[in-house]
Parts: sequence; structure tokens; C-alpha cells
Amino acid sequence: MLLPHIPLDLQPQQVAACLGVGNKQPVEPRWLARVQEMINLGKCLMQPAAVAAHMQLAPDGATLYRREASFNLPWPGSYLENCSTASVVTVTVGETIEKEVTGLFSQGLAADAVLLDAVGTAAVEEAARRVVRLLAGRQRSKGLFPAPRLGPGYRGLPMDCLPLFLQMSGAEQIAVACNEYYQMQPAKSLCFMVGWCPRPTQKQVKCQSCQMTNCRMRQANAEGESELVF
Repeated sequence: MLLPHIPLDLQPQQVAACLGVGNKQPVEPRWLARVQEMINLGKCLMQPAAVAAHMQLAPDGATLYRREASFNLPWPGSYLENCSTASVVTVTVGETIEKEVTGLFSQGLAADAVLLDAVGTAAVEEAARRVVRLLAGRQRSKGLFPAPRLGPGYRGLPMDCLPLFLQMSGAEQIAVACNEYYQMQPAKSLCFMVGWCPRPTQKQVKCQSCQMTNCRMRQANAEGESELVF
């Protein structure tokens, strides 16, 4: 499934979180206004798009099937417990915003460059959430719910799975790839999987056992459409 245009509605607080500013920290209105200016600029530069492939999942959670192809993974199967299907997703906001960030740095406008880079980071995460919400809406009509999102390098899944994830999702349709060091190209891109379960997942995210209650990345629950991906 190709999603060539994903509408985004970023808020300054989302960008601030990517810069390490917590919700309870006081922030000058002038600074927030500057963040909003960078958000407006980012909207002109970004082309949020995604591609998703729906696949059958073997009972052991180690093999995925799509049409005539099968894909074997070194899989932490407990995260796909009771899932019979999964969606592999690649999301990007394009490379134009990266080029603008580089240009701002070269002009000596480091503060603006850092803000714009944070806009891109917040935007690709927001795009991923929107895609999973869309998929979740369709799957819930079948009585299915999202498991926590899982991507290469996350929860023990090796980074060298990234090329396979990109292949399974059809990432070439939105011009997303990775280099030999498993760095995403464009950089403001995400690739992950969501399993679909017949009941809401009971898996707890690591944040629920962490004592850092004021952490800016703390998560409230583990449903696929709200969980962060790194």
C-alpha cells in the first residue's frame, strides 16, 4: 500500500521534546515562536510518504509470507505472540529538509539548523504514528489490534535486518534505502513492523519499569499507534 501524501500537524511541543525540553520545563514564548517558524519552513520542505506491506506470520513468529515469497528473521517472537499477520512499514519525510539543514549550518546559522533538524525528527515520528493509526483503523474492523512497533536495532532485533525490512515494505517506491552502515537514506526515515493481535496487547514497554518519571521520551502505553521508534 502506497501512501504518497501524509498530512502532518506538528506542534512546537513535539519539536521541543526532540531537543530534550520536557513538558514541565518553562519555555520562553519567543523561543516557541521561533520553533513555529521552523515548523512552517519544514512543511514547505518535507514530502511525508509511506509504504506498507501486509504479510502473513508463521505461528513461531520467525517467518513472514507475502505472495510467493517468504522471509526468515532472527525474531524476538514474544512481541508477536498471538499475531497471525503483520505490516512492514517504511516512512520518510524526504531529503529536502536534510539539505536545508546542511545549508543552514554552512551559513553559520547553527541554531536554526538544529531547530529544523528537530522538526524533521518530530515529523517522521508523527508520520509513522499516523500511518499506524490508519492501518489500525482498518484492522480493527477485522477485530485485530496492534502489537508494539518493532524495528531493526530495537528490542534486540539486529540492525542488519534493515535491508530485509526495506525490501519487504517496498521502500523503493518512496526512494528510501540504507547504506552499508545501516543508516537510512534519507536520514529522516523509519522502518518498522506492527503485528496484529485478536486482543489488545498486554506487553509493557520498558518505561513502565523505569524510575525516570520526567523523561521526555516516556511512553504512556504500548499500543502500536502511540509507541516511539528509534
